[in-house]
Amino acid sequence: MNKSDLFPDYIATRSGHSRGATLDLTIEPLEAPGEAQAGAEAKPRACTAPQEGHAPDGSLAMGTSFDCFDVKANAAASGLTEDERNNRAMLVDAMQARGFKNYPMEWWHFTWQPEPYPATFFDFPIVPRR
Repeated sequence: MNKSDLFPDYIATRSGHSRGATLDLTIEPLEAPGEAQAGAEAKPRACTAPQEGHAPDGSLAMGTSFDCFDVKANAAASGLTEDERNNRAMLVDAMQARGFKNYPMEWWHFTWQPEPYPATFFDFPIVPRR
């Protein structure tokens, strides 16, 4: 896939992601041997739908799914369950301990501080892994 195919709908042409300093992530529980992934058979639903322990993809419940563009995706959003707040705090704490800062509008978005290449935007092809 050419990087240009991702613009403008999915990512900004120049961002911390294209500087190699920003990543999006969540936390997924380790499975016990023989267990099926919690979200393996999940059907698509609204990104703000209740998560009841796990998100549809099997990751820990964070109050919204990944890349949900809703105010509930803000790192300090109100209306979350205690587990969702704790899971978000665990992610932020783990990333901060390793030098990453959370973007407060998206609980999943973290940037390395200080950015190693603040004025460089990399451009290389994204190809399928073989």
